[in-house]
Amino acid sequence: MPKLCCTDCFEHKTVQDFIKENGSGRGFCDFCEENKRHCIEPYYLADLFRPLVDLYERIENFMPLEMMKEFEGQNIAEKLAEDWAPFSNDLPDNVGRILSAMFPCYDHKEDDGIDLDGWVENSDMFWGAEDEPSILLEKAWKEFCEEIISENRFFPKKQLDLDFLNGIPILVQDLKEGKFLFRARKSSKKQKIAPRNMGKPPAYLSQPGRANPKGIPYLYLATDNQTAIHEIRPQTTQFVTIGNFKITRELKIFDLSNPRIYDPFLCGEDLQHIITLLSFFRMLGHELSKPVDPKEKELHYIPTQYLCEFIKHQGYDGISYKSHIGPGRNIALFDESKVKCTRSILYSIDAKPIKINP
Repeated sequence: MPKLCCTDCFEHKTVQDFIKENGSGRGFCDFCEENKRHCIEPYYLADLFRPLVDLYERIENFMPLEMMKEFEGQNIAEKLAEDWAPFSNDLPDNVGRILSAMFPCYDHKEDDGIDLDGWVENSDMFWGAEDEPSILLEKAWKEFCEEIISENRFFPKKQLDLDFLNGIPILVQDLKEGKFLFRARKSSKKQKIAPRNMGKPPAYLSQPGRANPKGIPYLYLATDNQTAIHEIRPQTTQFVTIGNFKITRELKIFDLSNPRIYDPFLCGEDLQHIITLLSFFRMLGHELSKPVDPKEKELHYIPTQYLCEFIKHQGYDGISYKSHIGPGRNIALFDESKVKCTRSILYSIDAKPIKINP
């Protein structure tokens, strides 16, 4: 009788959902040694795990013999547990048992199957070459930015193809209906701003921002009250109104707030490629959140405005980036029709914001 593993054997939601949708249902998990609600034969998870396993190769395939003599390495079970922690029980023996049930044993003649005993490494990471695509892209981005700021605004000679950004799973965040986001507005009067007036400014009053060009207003929101207040930098003599914006339809957000691979199984066969681009994604996120001299912001915001215009053109509802002065994230919405300000609250600014009861 074939062995079974269950959803509790794995840490990542993608694997757990696959087992729920494609598994055999309730059964006895041979690895947890308990009856579980959702089980599957490990063999059916091989395609999910193959891109992860293929990141690594036997060290004798790329490492000089002299270096191998001094090298103390890890086998595939140890590398996966250390680098990705995909299993709930990361003890090498348990990981090895699951992997051996997923994949055929290693065949030295065919160089096929999974070798549970030999030392493995990601050769690109070992030699320090994993960021080469990011380095080239960062150079191209900087040259492009310099040109559209100081030479050719609308018809640059150095064209930058950003189409590869669309559909990268680690950069897509869906914000569900019912979730709240926040916007702060400051004033000198002790008077709350009504919810209907907490939206984006009219086009004729809009100033250039990190995401929007002058005359094309976006709605800038934050993931929490504190970040919303920090972003407008109120003085202690001022008052701040916080608008609570409820998401009325799911938002598809391009997320550059903290690019990282939370779930490697979402990336599928593109996993290795996405790893090589992480540095570039993080650079773009830094470009959106870094402090800019107010006197020079109109020019220095041009590249990020270009990026946001591209993201909007790809069908996203907004872009998310880390706040450099608050604890949370900022979200620039291109179209405010999917959110509604349901409530506004007045605060006075002292050592910390103090809520003023209506």
